[in-house]
Amino acid sequence: MTDCNCDHFTTNVVFDGSVAIGTLSPGFRLHVEHPDGVASGEHIIAVFRRDSSGGGVVATYQADGTSVTASRVRSSGPTDLRIGTATRLDVIAILNSNGNVGVGKMDPSEKLDVSGNIKASGSIFMGTRKVADTAGCYYAD
Repeated sequence: MTDCNCDHFTTNVVFDGSVAIGTLSPGFRLHVEHPDGVASGEHIIAVFRRDSSGGGVVATYQADGTSVTASRVRSSGPTDLRIGTATRLDVIAILNSNGNVGVGKMDPSEKLDVSGNIKASGSIFMGTRKVADTAGCYYAD
């Protein structure tokens, strides 16, 4: 089955159970390539969402006019980006619209909000002041 001339893509093909969009050589069950160039800004590769009102995930890459500088996954609207598993209904990590990240927290109130113990393999700093190190030393004001 072939569907030609779909926007920027020249061919959409099904190969032995794999779907190819923008490529004739799918390496995965769903393989999407979007040769959109390296103009400065965000380039959207794929959008997965419930409907046009949002509530989904966007796969993108960022470019600086010369080369690709980052790969990104983000929410498709003003909703939180949550990472979890099928067996844990609670959230493993969340990035909300305030830029706060929560680990094991549904509503992070700080830039990093962790529910549980934290293990560090290096020193811990508050600003430029060391507050703890790997030798077990704690530093006060």
